[in-house]
Formats: sequence, C-alpha cells, structure tokens
Amino acid sequence: MPPHNHIVGRHRCLIEGEAIANALAEDRIRDGFNVLCFTAPQPIPLDPLWETASAYNQCSLQFFYATVLQWIYNGEAAKVATAFTLLLGPSAVTRFHAATTLFPAMVTVKTSSFSIAVTTGTTNFQQLALQGFYSLVGPTPVTAFSCNLFHYHCSTWIHTHLTNDGAIAGEPILLVGHSYGGVASHILAGRYRIADNNRLVRSITYGDPKPGDRRLHEILATVPGIALHNSDDFITVLPPDRATIFPVSVALGLAYLLLMDGWIPAPNGQLMDPAGQLHPNQLPFIGTAQLTGYVTRALANLPLAVIIQHAIPVYRERILLRCPNPEWPVSLPLWTLLQELDLGGYWGNDYWGSDYFGEDYFF
Repeated sequence: MPPHNHIVGRHRCLIEGEAIANALAEDRIRDGFNVLCFTAPQPIPLDPLWETASAYNQCSLQFFYATVLQWIYNGEAAKVATAFTLLLGPSAVTRFHAATTLFPAMVTVKTSSFSIAVTTGTTNFQQLALQGFYSLVGPTPVTAFSCNLFHYHCSTWIHTHLTNDGAIAGEPILLVGHSYGGVASHILAGRYRIADNNRLVRSITYGDPKPGDRRLHEILATVPGIALHNSDDFITVLPPDRATIFPVSVALGLAYLLLMDGWIPAPNGQLMDPAGQLHPNQLPFIGTAQLTGYVTRALANLPLAVIIQHAIPVYRERILLRCPNPEWPVSLPLWTLLQELDLGGYWGNDYWGSDYFGEDYFF
C-alpha cells in the first residue's frame, strides 16, 4: 500500500522514514513512516445549496420537481428558470432541451459546484414503441449490468446535455425524471456510480418502470434517492418478472416472453397511496388478465387504455396532500409560484392529440 499522496513537513522525513519509524510507538507509524510525514487528502467542502437542491426526502422538494416536470412537458422554460432561481439563487444556469423523435424533453441546471438534470417521459409513439420492443427481449447487457437498451441510449442523451452544459466529471449531481426519463436517470446514476464510487449522486423519480437486472439494483442501492410509485400506477410494475409473465406466455403461446425474467425494481421505492402517504418497498399489484391485455395490444402495436394515475399531475396532487404548506427548502415565494400550473387541455387529450399521453399507454 503506497503512502498517502499529500505530504506535510520536510522531504527528509520520508527519506529517513525507516530509521525514524524504528524509534516510534506502533500507533505513530503508518505504512512504515512517521504519521506526521503525510496525511490523507481532505474532502472538498460541500456547497450548502447541494443539500437544498437534492433533499429527496423532503415532501416540498418532491412537489417542486413534480411541478417542474409538468412545466417542461408544457414547454414553459421561463417558469422552470424562475423556479430554480428562487430555489438556488441567480447563479444557477438553467437550459431547456426540447424532445426529439427518440428522446424526451429535459432541463439541466448548473451551479458553481453541482449539476441537475430533470427529464420528462415519453412524448411520441415512436419512443413508446421502441421502449416496448426492447423490454420484450429482456434486459440487455451493457456494461456492468443489463437494462433496456433504448433506456440506456436515453441515459447517454441526458449525460451528453449535462456535459455540454458544463457539468464536470466527479462533481455532485442530482438526476430527476418521470417514467421514461426516470428509468433513464436511474441507469445514468448507475453508470456514474461505476465510473466514480466516491461521487455524490442522488436521484428523484416518479412512475418509472423497472430499470434493469439485479446487478443494476445493487449498484443503485449505493445511490441515495427516492423512487415514487403511485399505488395504482401499473407502469411501475413493468416489465414483469418471470413469475408474473408466465401465465401470459402460456395464454398467448409466446415462450420467448420468459426472457423478461431478470427485471428488478429500483431500490428506495416508495408506494404513494391516493392520500399521498408513503409505503416503503412496495409496488402496485397487476393481475394476469390486465397484463395479458397490455402485452396483446403492445404486440399488435395498439395503444392501451389510459392509466391516468401515471400522469405527473396526479403525482403532484398526491404529494401536495402530504405537504399542503411550504417547508424547507421551498420558500413561500417559490411555493406560491409552484401553484401556478396550467394543465390546459391535458386531461381531455388522447394520445394522438397530446404531447404527453403516449406516456400513459406503456412506458
């Protein structure tokens, strides 16, 4: 084991290390040298705003990010920027990135010492179809784990925007997402953890499907965060495991569906009931008949019935039931701004006429 790399005192202290060490008590020797010759590197002090931005267990902050997500869906970049200014101060730089054919809309936030990415869910049928296709073939090996390959590519999309917008490798980072954006955020968190085990990485997700295999689950267990799942949001149960999919594969005569074995939910899951109360490490229950209907229509390239409980406004409303008043880290002016949510035609639109409802059909 080499000596620590931060030297204090004279170089002669190390040159004469063995002779000096022989005259010292055992508790004054480290790696054969006098402990006064070197010391461990000191951690860089954290920006106090990091805790403000990433306090994932705070109900008010969960409400903040749920509202920001809806604003991103609505294309309200100015409100998003104002909200982050009120939360983190004027030095926070916010950048909006529109959805593409394959990837969802997102916002990056860069401060002097950390970065944030907030990513929405599915916004068109092509994204929906590709997610369903890659899920049906089972988790695909990528690096040190297996996941949905399409979701993995989305995690690269998020990382690319973060890098282009000034995020620095190794600095603290918060990844926030809903559904498609949530599962991609989990995968990116796993990739960051593999690249740097000491990096401060946190996550907040809403209604995201299972991100990958057990290896990814174990990696994500080292990433502090929260995965909120509405108690009646069945998207969070997908893709199903072997025990759940077996009767469906028998009923449809599709043995290859058993390849879906291996999907494991993200850790830090919290089931949120209609009153907004949280129940740790639980997932909604999905019956065989309901799952058979989903799979049949997905294979036929048909939209599914709307699961309104998957919508980000429902997550937002349930969180608000749990914390109806402002609390740290959300100030009263910011809390007031967060109440300004225009849903427009959101509740009445179907998939074909909406920029969002495709998310409610599969992932």
